[in-house]
Amino acid sequence: MQLCSNAKILILGDFNDEAHNNSIRRSLHATPFKHQPNSDALYVLTSKMKSGREIRGTYYFRNTWSQLDNIIVSGSLLYKQSFIKSS
Repeated sequence: MQLCSNAKILILGDFNDEAHNNSIRRSLHATPFKHQPNSDALYVLTSKMKSGREIRGTYYFRNTWSQLDNIIVSGSLLYKQSFIKSS
């Protein structure tokens, strides 16, 4: 999949898959967010949410937390002039 470098894409919702699953990584070519985003790539902003004690996931089933709800954005939205700010 090829994105236009100035495309502003926001995808969010329950994917019934985690960020590392094929449906997100291979189909959408979305990767975990990095500090130097490419404007023509997709990034999963929720891929690191399970790092703390308080946020374990968005879905609890059979004593296991999973992160099925995801936020995916184009790299062009992660630049300072865009409306989504990253730290």
